[in-house]
Amino acid sequence: MVEAAYAAASNRDDWAAAVTTAIAPLVPDRSMPPFVLWSSMTSSGRQDVEAIAGVGATPELLEMNRAMHATAPPAIVQSLWADHAGVATLSEALASIPPDPIWAEMMANLVGDPRIADSLALYFRGALGKIVTLIVPLAAPRALERIEHERLLRLVTHVSASERLLAQRAAPAEAILRPDGVVLHAEGDATTTSARDDLRDHVLRIERARREEEADDALELWRGMVDGRWSLVDEIDTDGKRLFVARENPRQLIAPHALTVREKQVLALVYEGKSNKLISYDLGFSKSVVSALVGSILEKLGMTHRAELIDIATSMGAFDDARALR
Repeated sequence: MVEAAYAAASNRDDWAAAVTTAIAPLVPDRSMPPFVLWSSMTSSGRQDVEAIAGVGATPELLEMNRAMHATAPPAIVQSLWADHAGVATLSEALASIPPDPIWAEMMANLVGDPRIADSLALYFRGALGKIVTLIVPLAAPRALERIEHERLLRLVTHVSASERLLAQRAAPAEAILRPDGVVLHAEGDATTTSARDDLRDHVLRIERARREEEADDALELWRGMVDGRWSLVDEIDTDGKRLFVARENPRQLIAPHALTVREKQVLALVYEGKSNKLISYDLGFSKSVVSALVGSILEKLGMTHRAELIDIATSMGAFDDARALR
């Protein structure tokens, strides 16, 4: 799934095809494939679905799901996307709000087939600041176990990082490395000794992850980004050799000028409701570095509580990587 997410894609439909094809084995009824929604929340709390894509779904099925999610009760939309990033099943979301007969009917017809009783949603803020949601149909209502939730949150890190790369695909590679970690090319910030060492370590971690049989251990090895700046994309050159290409993959809010680039990156993920542990996993920093950066942000902004950071990030709104996907 992680490899599919980072596969080179020229547009968001191709990216959605790679992601939904990789996650399709989780779907009990292959006639009801997973799909990806790009949406935003209206002022009334409803979901404005701007695009929908997947593999194996008929145009009629996709259009029906577009309409269904666009008319979802605001309480469900707010329950799922209040923190802007995460993992949940629809049944979990429904359990957290007052019951209503219409929602049971909505679940029964979630993807147009009463055999599908629930769905799993992986959601995050995308490159344009829009909500991106990967929907996976499930055969029965269920709640996620803690270990499943943590594993899927890590998966969200990679899916969100890879989706942002779509907006950066025209940018030149800042570094090219062999699978053994040898740097073949570097430019800009990637030329420093520390950057080259970080990139080399990341490549070797990915290669170890591919050999790791235990899924959780592999996910722990394969981090989302390198030093909060680059993602490594596995590509094949003209001679058929495997190479890793480091492409810039910024993740930060338009934040006060007093904050450093790293602090802005951390603030963007605090905004998404992520813990220090998950921020560490996403950006490739140590947990102690993330903790120190959060403390520095609080001090610079004259705040004492993490919740205050979420409030100020929400008021800032736009992300600085919000470029159109063509």
